[in-house]
Amino acid sequence: MSSIEKDCWEGPSLSRPRRTLQKKFLIFCEGRTECRYFDELRRLRRGELAIKIEPVDVTGGGYTAVLDKLRKSSDSNCLAKFVLVDLDRFQKIPQERENFQKLLDFCQTRNRTARIPHFLIVQNPDFEYVACVHSPDYHGSEPARFLVDQLGYPSIADFKADPHVYSVLNRDGRSCQIAADTLRRQSCYITTLPNRQPSTSKSPPFTGIPTPKPVKALTCTNCLI
Repeated sequence: MSSIEKDCWEGPSLSRPRRTLQKKFLIFCEGRTECRYFDELRRLRRGELAIKIEPVDVTGGGYTAVLDKLRKSSDSNCLAKFVLVDLDRFQKIPQERENFQKLLDFCQTRNRTARIPHFLIVQNPDFEYVACVHSPDYHGSEPARFLVDQLGYPSIADFKADPHVYSVLNRDGRSCQIAADTLRRQSCYITTLPNRQPSTSKSPPFTGIPTPKPVKALTCTNCLI
């Protein structure tokens, strides 16, 4: 068979360039507003950051629903897992305290024994406060009122439903860097970072925030947003 006949018979080469799988960050969010925030961040910075959003429905399941989804998630092509939960469930529902402790213990154990970091980020009391500290003009007033007055939303429900919440919170002098700097200046009460607690025993029970202030950020890591 001539070379021409061979080419006609075999057709073009079927070999394809080898596909390189991009490693990604997984973000587990219990709130729709948080999901919208990070989904817009993902879209705006596509090519720079590989982010996969994992929404968690906590209705009826609470912190246990978050833990179950985290346990079932794959580590394949994952750089790190970020878990965002609100503290208000811990504060308002006594039965949730034990479930929160299990979530905390799981993240700490994974950080000691696995290669994929698990960052547990607790918003005190919820994402509305975190949204407020994106602004340099926020000085501790009631979060929902501040968001309505300063950002021009008709109601807090409209803020939560805005698919462009990331852009809104990162313009006109507001930014996630301001939020991160503000939260880092506040106390970090517990940590899930490896090598902070040399003991391999379970973490001591988390009993809440040792301060009477109603709006003080609690982050279980020193990384937020």
